[in-house]
Amino acid sequence: MRKRVFLLMAAVAALLLTVAVARQTLRRERLRTLDRVDAFVPSPNVSPRPFWANVDCVVVHSTAGSTRESAVAIFRSPKSGVSAHFVVGKNGSVVQMVPIEMQAWHAGASSLDGAPGVNAYSVGIEMVNLNDGEDPYPDAQYKAVARIIRRLRTVCDIPDSRIVSHAQIALPQGRKSDPLGFDFARLKRLARENTSQRRSHP
Repeated sequence: MRKRVFLLMAAVAALLLTVAVARQTLRRERLRTLDRVDAFVPSPNVSPRPFWANVDCVVVHSTAGSTRESAVAIFRSPKSGVSAHFVVGKNGSVVQMVPIEMQAWHAGASSLDGAPGVNAYSVGIEMVNLNDGEDPYPDAQYKAVARIIRRLRTVCDIPDSRIVSHAQIALPQGRKSDPLGFDFARLKRLARENTSQRRSHP
């Protein structure tokens, strides 16, 4: 009797594992459809996402530099040990550097809502900006970031509450300040408006 119960439990566990693997494989395949929306310049600073990870967060950064090219060069260097999924220029141009299904190394020591290791379940977006609180973020940059979020939301469940700054998630608190001067309410409004327009006009 015990042997039968054990075999039944093992069969159920195997079935649940098979279903979980199938779901995660499908999720990863759907994430791949989001890649290469603009130019793609691969960074070597990537790693696989954990099996359990669901992409449900966007972390917005500023590069603390003045050009898109300088940020791309840093993320292309293996010595830097950092990367982001997207780099957004002042003019709204976008370079993707890491596939969505992979982890970019953008968050560092971090936690959101008690869950550590934000890289595992987030998409990192770097905006070209000096991060001095005075350098402006042009309309084109806001719109480009909103467009990325809108595209991510076609596959991922990313609520407004999980569109966050690097400063918000970095540990220890105060380790990061970016993106200084960025209007998150405006970004979230743009993303919602675009989503509403798409749904109203299929």
